Amino acid sequence: MKMLRVPFLMAAIFATLVSCAFSGPARAGGTFAQFFQQSANNAFHFTNISSGVGGVFQTAAVPVWFEWTKNGVAGTPISATLQFLATTNGPASTSGGITTESFSQVSMVFSTGTGASKVNLLTVTSSINPSSAGTLAGQAGGNAAALFGSGKGGQFITFSSAVMSSVDGVKNGDYSLAFSSLQPAFLTASDGILQSFKAAGSGTFGAPVPEASTMISFGVLLLGGVILVFARRKQNSGSAA
Repeated sequence: MKMLRVPFLMAAIFATLVSCAFSGPARAGGTFAQFFQQSANNAFHFTNISSGVGGVFQTAAVPVWFEWTKNGVAGTPISATLQFLATTNGPASTSGGITTESFSQVSMVFSTGTGASKVNLLTVTSSINPSSAGTLAGQAGGNAAALFGSGKGGQFITFSSAVMSSVDGVKNGDYSLAFSSLQPAFLTASDGILQSFKAAGSGTFGAPVPEASTMISFGVLLLGGVILVFARRKQNSGSAA
């Protein structure tokens, strides 16, 4: 009997761990997921392009620990990668010592695995309505900032997931990302856009999602597929004998 192809088997094992870690996300309005960088490097880059274009805040495939949470308790950390992109929506402003920058679009994709076994843990998209898709704020001259958005504040925020049915398709949730160790400091450049900087990041996600009863047991389904394949191949082997 030939062995199963490795990508399918790995996907099955991973998804089973996900479904066993928690039976579902948090209660309505609560935090259902969070992430942390696997290393302390400044993986998030804000680039001041020009006064006529604006700036881009992004990272590409940074390794993170992704966790589903329920009732304030985090589940088993999942090794994943994050792709993050946000583009500015006009110049920054400073008032009372606090500098803020709005963004016209914000997107985050958390995935694990590679190739055929790549799984979408969570995708977050936020588009402009009525004035921004998200706001980055911090003390002027400081080394920390926060990016946040909320459907209740007018943003169009949508979540999608291949492993959590109670999150997939949910709209008008919220997100909050914390950035630390900014180098250089959080300041506005002479062109009115934030000056370029690098930072380390982490974040949380909340949404008015239902209880765990609506979750699709993704891992169980895949594991069942593995068992079925083994059973069929064993049966065929027996018949050939």
